[in-house]
Amino acid sequence: MNNFEIPRIVRGVKTRAQRYARDAQAGSARALHLLKQRGDLNSHVPEEYWPSPQPDSADPLRTFLPLPPAEGLSEWFFGSATRSNDGGARDSNCIVLFVSVDGSEDAYPVSALARLLASRRGLKDSLHTIVITAPDATRRARAVLRSGRIRTGVSVVEAPDATRLNALFSLTSAMVIPTQVPATELPINKVNSAQFKARAAGVPVAAWPAESPLPAMAHELVVPALAASTRIASRIARFQALEQTVDIPSHRPDVWQEPTHLYHGASTTDRPQRIVVAGHDMKFAHAGIDELRRLGHEVQLDEWTGHARHDEEHSNELLDWADVVWCEWTLGNAAWYSQRMSPGKRLVTRLHLQELSTAFPSTVHWENVDATLVVADHVRRQLLRDSDAAEERTAVMPNMVHIPETVPEHADDARFRLGLAGMVPARKGLREALDVLKALREVDPRYSLSLRGKRPEEYPWMADRTGESEYFDRELARIENDPLLGDAVEFSPFGPDMSSWYQQVGVALSTSEFESFHFTAPDGAAHGAAPFLLSWPGADLLYPAAWLHPDTDGLAKSILETTQDAVTWRTRAAEAREFIADTYSEPRVLDALVSTILGSSAS
Repeated sequence: MNNFEIPRIVRGVKTRAQRYARDAQAGSARALHLLKQRGDLNSHVPEEYWPSPQPDSADPLRTFLPLPPAEGLSEWFFGSATRSNDGGARDSNCIVLFVSVDGSEDAYPVSALARLLASRRGLKDSLHTIVITAPDATRRARAVLRSGRIRTGVSVVEAPDATRLNALFSLTSAMVIPTQVPATELPINKVNSAQFKARAAGVPVAAWPAESPLPAMAHELVVPALAASTRIASRIARFQALEQTVDIPSHRPDVWQEPTHLYHGASTTDRPQRIVVAGHDMKFAHAGIDELRRLGHEVQLDEWTGHARHDEEHSNELLDWADVVWCEWTLGNAAWYSQRMSPGKRLVTRLHLQELSTAFPSTVHWENVDATLVVADHVRRQLLRDSDAAEERTAVMPNMVHIPETVPEHADDARFRLGLAGMVPARKGLREALDVLKALREVDPRYSLSLRGKRPEEYPWMADRTGESEYFDRELARIENDPLLGDAVEFSPFGPDMSSWYQQVGVALSTSEFESFHFTAPDGAAHGAAPFLLSWPGADLLYPAAWLHPDTDGLAKSILETTQDAVTWRTRAAEAREFIADTYSEPRVLDALVSTILGSSAS
């Protein structure tokens, strides 16, 4: 060992000691937290654990959304914050029900509460039931719980506002109502009803008689009554709410508007701006960088080597030089710059999806951020719920899609070729894509599937993820062993020339569990393919409802109906291309992006 290694070793020991101390402190905090709750979960949730109120949207499908578990409520009920970007899992054992004094179509009479919870009172879950009470029923509901000695695992919440109700929905797997009809035939009724709001939030609704104790396991309410899994049941619930509010064939979502409210804070000088672009991955930033330079501005890159790794001395030099900092991805880069911004400088961040599964948004000094651009509204609303980001300083700005001026005409037989770009990780839905292909080939053997991108074994990290590895082993074996799949699946290697691949594909598939945007659908449409998507959370805020289906059976049926006739397929593909060009075209998004970075209209 030489003398130069000693400081490094000391720093390593110090870092590990600090980490252990933080972990111990966090463990103590969780233990104290749960101790405070023990025997008293039906008391009030402290204010600091609720999300800040957000203005209701005129569109109820934006006010109530399938979102991942609310971070603050997860910390209160479970002792640790749950950071996730998966709004469709619904894998908790929590049931939500509404209670009023005398009961109603959506609410149970308060007198039925003890009977309903009789089979759940012994559950060990720190939260297994949420009881939403009308104002005149709260005291009686708590008295019923006390007299029935039901004190743990239940939370009573009185008439929460929309923000709080949607946060509570994010923790639940199912809602029950006393309506006496089969669960598969439950009406939604008005958009202001509790069951509509639950479905819009991706919570399946089941009828359950007030005279019968609820099941111990929440999934018994919805699986297999409504679907094969709670995830599918959640997608079905959301789609039912969508069907109640829009005309599916003609629906076109209002995805985004030019964020003129963010065009402020620009330099008062007329000189070109000095702009720093900071981030670990610039693949979505190149077009913006090129445009800023074309307009005469000076641009320097602060290229980070990871989410939080960078040359701090170099970053400080760039910060001193800059008029504007653009953080591409809202990770450690945004946290670092936001903590050091000085008056007169402008800070703009762009947030995609993965950031919300990290702690970085909670470390950003949002008061120093002038504008945050989020690629989709469901992602933006989760950011607002789980962070201190100011709503008035955020806007939806989607990824830009290159629209070729002309697209070579596809051969008629291309309509039988499905394309999935990217099958790794498992959440991209290889299993579901194969399910769709199999269902199609049971009807017509002309269908095939092209999988574009790296194979699972080409990712070094795959060996460390047992669950992922086993998933892909199963699905790849399925391709080999199932006669309906074996000769019908092609692996197309990763490469930059997507145009030639799309020329062979007539159907662009998106079978993901969750996404922020998923380029396959709009990119495929731009290149003349007809897009078909599983309705992952937020998809209906980005794409027409006619493209979406909650399960693979519906997806396969729709593909069959569209592709059996070449004219119908071409018409559908042309309409899709037109929508993408109107909504996501590179010039439109690029102009708004550059204007927001500069703080004034660039056009």
